[in-house]
Amino acid sequence: MRNSTLLAAACFSIFIACKNPSTVATTDPANPIAVDTTRQGTTTDVATTTPATPALQQASVNNSLDNAVDYIACMSQPADGAYKALEADSMWTAQKRNFDKTWATATGKRFAAMNKWQKEEFTPKIQPAQTLFYPFSGPDYLHAYHLYPQATRIVMLGLEPVGKLPNLNEYKKDGKLNSYMNYLNNSLSDIFNHSFFHTNHMREQLKDEYAKGITPLLLFFMKRTGHKIATIEHFILNANGRVVNDGNYIVDKPQGNEVFGVDITFLDKNNVTKKLTYYSANVHDKDMPDFFLKELQKLKNTNTFLKSASYLMHKPYFSKMRNLILENSQSIFQDDTGISFNYYEKNKWKFQLYGQYTTPIALFANLYQPDLDTYWKQDSSKKQLPFNLGYHLSGPQNYMLSIKK
Repeated sequence: MRNSTLLAAACFSIFIACKNPSTVATTDPANPIAVDTTRQGTTTDVATTTPATPALQQASVNNSLDNAVDYIACMSQPADGAYKALEADSMWTAQKRNFDKTWATATGKRFAAMNKWQKEEFTPKIQPAQTLFYPFSGPDYLHAYHLYPQATRIVMLGLEPVGKLPNLNEYKKDGKLNSYMNYLNNSLSDIFNHSFFHTNHMREQLKDEYAKGITPLLLFFMKRTGHKIATIEHFILNANGRVVNDGNYIVDKPQGNEVFGVDITFLDKNNVTKKLTYYSANVHDKDMPDFFLKELQKLKNTNTFLKSASYLMHKPYFSKMRNLILENSQSIFQDDTGISFNYYEKNKWKFQLYGQYTTPIALFANLYQPDLDTYWKQDSSKKQLPFNLGYHLSGPQNYMLSIKK
């Protein structure tokens, strides 16, 4: 997914505890509701002494905002939807047919097998309601949801700019709406065809005047996986704390003394409130701000997911992120592009292997791990993986679930 040092922080998001509850409502999707939620204690069904992720305050759907996301996800709004009239456009109708077909194909193949495996094999081995930490993720909420559907706090991170949902009526008036929908279609092709976002592709696509960042892509996946949208809040994090922002900073490049982010509060089919925080930041050791590392260190007992991560944490100059994950994760599910096997202290982790270890793709051929290969061949408890995910999409897969003892 990434092939240079700069894609270092390819994708990143993080959990920030909300202290002072407040609600600011709006019906304009360009300036959606902002809600800081408090949380209450909860428990999990998993037999463990690990503290559970606190529950989020119950949120309510913002109908106007949710209707706007219906439109960009090419899903029909209710008869009284705020943007129902825009659905009459022939372009939107054609886009809907395309997305529906693509979605049905993905659901019928990759995700059907993944969902079955998740329920029967994966979820029983972890604490599924714990906070999910997915660094180097890009806007890939899609696989995060299918592997961790019970996670109510999702923390993601990457280099890609945050972006915001456009004002659909203004885009229609200015003749930009069709181009914007074409951008969405092009941006989503990699995740459907290859199961990950190509960083270089995303970098070029996000230069488009209609793109402006990945928030719409996150919203697309939320909507297409059956969720409704409650709030969107943009913010800037710096050494002095967190400042709420309207999202207009997205055209600017973050400086070393600040990190841009977005909180999205949404509800699943059972009306369970969830919250995703995405951070746009570089986590190369020399570029990662100290205040941001301290913020991330608040994450405890997470389920961490690493996929198509460009072998960045094999490098000595990604030690801060690597050490953070090893210290604060309760479980780590990764392919060989994540943390190099030699960095795991074997007496602290229990490993379950899936699939077959193979040499890296040509771009990363020098990052073959002989110790992991030996361990894989000698392990009699390894299991098959019934779906393809990551760089080896059409060949043998290797994934390792590491559970802290």
